[in-house]
Amino acid sequence: MSDLPLLAVNHERGSASPYQIMVAAEGLCRLVFLVDGTQARDEALLTMLRDCGPVLQLDPDPAQTARSLEKLGVDALLTYSDYRVSSTARLAALMGLPYHSEGTARALTRKDVQRTLLREGGADDTACVLRTEPLETFGPDLPLPAVVKPATGAASRHTYLANTPAECARAVRAVLEGVAAADRPGAVVEQLLVGDTSVAGEGWGDHVSVESMVRDGRAEHYAVIGKFPLAPPFRETGHFAPATISAGTRSAVLDLTTRALKALDVRHGATHTEIKLTPAGPRVIEVNGRLGGFVDKVLSGCYAVSPLRSTIAAALGHDVRLEPGPPAGVSFVYSPPAPQALSRMDALHGLDVIRSLDGVREAYPLGLPGRLLDWRDGSGSALADVWGVVEDHERLRELVLQIEAALRLEHSPARD
Repeated sequence: MSDLPLLAVNHERGSASPYQIMVAAEGLCRLVFLVDGTQARDEALLTMLRDCGPVLQLDPDPAQTARSLEKLGVDALLTYSDYRVSSTARLAALMGLPYHSEGTARALTRKDVQRTLLREGGADDTACVLRTEPLETFGPDLPLPAVVKPATGAASRHTYLANTPAECARAVRAVLEGVAAADRPGAVVEQLLVGDTSVAGEGWGDHVSVESMVRDGRAEHYAVIGKFPLAPPFRETGHFAPATISAGTRSAVLDLTTRALKALDVRHGATHTEIKLTPAGPRVIEVNGRLGGFVDKVLSGCYAVSPLRSTIAAALGHDVRLEPGPPAGVSFVYSPPAPQALSRMDALHGLDVIRSLDGVREAYPLGLPGRLLDWRDGSGSALADVWGVVEDHERLRELVLQIEAALRLEHSPARD
């Protein structure tokens, strides 16, 4: 094992857990996990990480961290968290390792910067305005209806719908007050993209995601993943593959993704691009510079591929080609959403019944009784994750109804 290359994973809440990374890396490389000062005080987290590999605390001076990694003999860098893309890019630049450039990392993590580059690159012209202070007046530069969200963030946390100037002002204030100051360059007020529910078909979401691997500026799009309808206001409720869009729509979606990645000058690494299916054609929701959440779970269920292992191999310099081939059924992860009201979970019933349903392979709760259910946590407010593989999309439609009928939440109001 000591002759295997060493991969440093800049760890934070994201699309892959340490245990998943450890399993995917078996036989490819050794691992070292990077944590910040806050994480270094979390003994439960450190215990979990140390089960998977050594842990190194990030120094406030990135150059010092880079020197420490070089002394360890680190061969590659990677992160699965939006919150660590920029710091990973900085370390990669200091160490001369392939990863997103610092400029690209900024575009992938700053929603206002990304919108500007997409517009300038001719990929998408969705209106977007950055606000760093609460709104006192509502000018003509602010689009309505709008999506209001943090300029940096993930999983639709603190994301609001605003139809009126008053709603927009309240949403901007909520974003500025609800996100930690260190992660708060401001709130973006972004033109609402209205989807066409007929494109993917009845019962499915009006958006998809494109999963890509980029090497030396060449993008390989290896999957288009379908979505379940969003829970209000913009919370993901699950993913499935293959998607239900037509060949023509798929081609347009992939072409738009290629143009978006070029506009952002993505040269290396995994990307997860979310695309809205509108009456006028596909539009970019956002581009993320890491493996998408649940992508490995969904794609490994119906294709003989592991995107997680492939991202590790690509970071190590291997010439990765993902060719999924025909799907063996429809793989899915469904995440029933919490109510859109602040509450506390008293009990969650029905998971045993759900586990017995044909096609379900795993079903587990997200949290214990007493958990605060806060819809402002975006997709992180889901009640459970249910994963499985079924024969076709019609069976998946039926299964979701069975899951919803079986799951029963007992909850109590909670104060804001």
